[in-house]
Amino acid sequence: MKKIASIMAALVLMCAFAFAAPQESTAAPDNVGIYLIEDFNSGYEEFASVSTLPGFWSWCYSAMGWPAADAYIEMGEMCIYSNGSDAFYFDSAKGGAPKEEVANAEYIGFHVNSNLDQEILIGFFGCGDVDKKAEGESGFQMVKDNSLPEDAVVTYAAYVITDDGEVMATRNNPDRVTLPPNFKGYVVYDINDYKNNWVSSEEDNNIDLSKTSIKTIGLNINANDVDVDSYLSFDNFFICGEGVTNQPGDIATTEDYVQLDASMFYGVDINSLDNISPYPDQGGTVTPPADDETPAPTENNDATAPAETAGETAAPTATQNGGDAESAGFPTWAWIVIAVAVVAIIVVIAVVAGKKNKGADDNK
Repeated sequence: MKKIASIMAALVLMCAFAFAAPQESTAAPDNVGIYLIEDFNSGYEEFASVSTLPGFWSWCYSAMGWPAADAYIEMGEMCIYSNGSDAFYFDSAKGGAPKEEVANAEYIGFHVNSNLDQEILIGFFGCGDVDKKAEGESGFQMVKDNSLPEDAVVTYAAYVITDDGEVMATRNNPDRVTLPPNFKGYVVYDINDYKNNWVSSEEDNNIDLSKTSIKTIGLNINANDVDVDSYLSFDNFFICGEGVTNQPGDIATTEDYVQLDASMFYGVDINSLDNISPYPDQGGTVTPPADDETPAPTENNDATAPAETAGETAAPTATQNGGDAESAGFPTWAWIVIAVAVVAIIVVIAVVAGKKNKGADDNK
């Protein structure tokens, strides 16, 4: 009886671990590629201030007259040493991504190295060719679809792949996505969460990816208390998708970070992964990320006015806060399977005990 009970207990544990583990990706199709947009390895002077680079635009400086993010290109990375809340971009010296690649993009991401003991809010921020807006070139920003009702709840999610190789998610974020303190790894967004911020609030702001390139790269970020010790650095901006040319460059060969492969996230159900954001999946109290003295601009800042030049690009906006939880976490059906297994143990024990008692009676 003890042997049978031990076997059944082992089966229960196997069920628990099997169903609690995130669902693994099916093998990514052979033609899924990672295309490196920018790795900061060439085309920049060492210790170059981002504010001096061609195509530079900052919401804080250009739109509000405040100091821009204090960012520099150093040792193959873009580092922010102060003024950690801004939305800014600049021309990619590597050339960005042409329309032919963006047309097939499904994800966009970059590497983050945070030395900050606080959460950060972050999203990609960039644009195509501002001189070809009439041809469909667009600005990229995580904002709400203009076709949705004003009171529509919008939340955002992203894959996070740590430098230890752990694959998780940040979900239910009402504005960009939240990364935890001292996060080191890649953040990977669904590119369809990005809308065109070069149109007015009355226009369709969905991006036709077949008509736009990505010429400038940057960040829409809120981070408190960034300084030379608690600095942030960013690297390896990329797009990924089926039909995208596989030119990962340093992403696949670096020894400084995890070597990212599309199979780590492509095809993985994001709701099956552990949620590291402060916004819970199934009810509970929300702990909002820390705000900054220089908060990200809101929709009341006339953010959706069309941009006539690169310097008049629409300011970043915060989406409406939402509490709708995505269905995720440990699935209910897994608990049911475990419960059934437990019942099976009880039944087996009862049957064995019954047989033992019957045998004892027969021997009387």
